[in-house]
Amino acid sequence: MYYQVFHILQFNFSEMTRILFFVFSTFLTANACAQESKNDYPITYEASFNGKTHIVTAGDTVYLGNGSNRRGSFMYIYTGLPPEVLEKKYKGKVAVVYKVIYVKRFSQYQVYINIEGVNDRYIVQLPQAIEKGEIAGFNGTSFK
Repeated sequence: MYYQVFHILQFNFSEMTRILFFVFSTFLTANACAQESKNDYPITYEASFNGKTHIVTAGDTVYLGNGSNRRGSFMYIYTGLPPEVLEKKYKGKVAVVYKVIYVKRFSQYQVYINIEGVNDRYIVQLPQAIEKGEIAGFNGTSFK
């Protein structure tokens, strides 16, 4: 009897590693979901430039301006890791705001946009993109 109980409680190294991995991954998943749920409410951003103001929300239309890099590509509109900047050929195009977020690490607002005819979602660093003219305006508000 004693041997059977001891044998049941005895783990080999690989079983113990699997159990610890399962517990650890469950904890990380629960933690990530809890952090994400804090930002379920809609976030808006009040964009102001040249005395004009617009409150940016999901679903707004974005008008792209000119890229601020030397070769005309966009410095503050990018996708992926490592970041791939938006190409010059998209100047003057129209996009739609998918989501507005606040990034604590950078202390700034970012917008995810869907550009017509492009499959990727692009991230826009809002204050810089508006200041450099990469964003020409939202809906009926023009920042030019």
